[in-house]
Amino acid sequence: MKPVAEHLSGLLGKPVRLEKDWLDGISIAPGEVVLCENVRFNVGEEKNSDELGKKMAALCDVFVMDAFGTAHRAQASTHSVAKYAPIACAGPLLASELMHWASSGNTCQTPGCHCWRL
Repeated sequence: MKPVAEHLSGLLGKPVRLEKDWLDGISIAPGEVVLCENVRFNVGEEKNSDELGKKMAALCDVFVMDAFGTAHRAQASTHSVAKYAPIACAGPLLASELMHWASSGNTCQTPGCHCWRL
């Protein structure tokens, strides 16, 4: 994530702090930009840990899921956090994908099945 923080800093014209240990909360000054380490490294992520989801949810006012490619995963950063966040919603990219899917004429009744009418 360090190269991402450095690139983002260049784009923004201001420092971007990289936080590796953020699960217990971090202090952020007004106007400061902080990039948190990838959630994939957290113990319990892939097992959809409720404990991890609760920790993540405690850090937010609103959880926005905007990753269509991972939204199907039952993992702490996609599922468990949404259960415990004060407010959880789809972001614009995910909402757009779901609207296209719904308007595609999908008639599949099997969960996890994607039937596209072309």
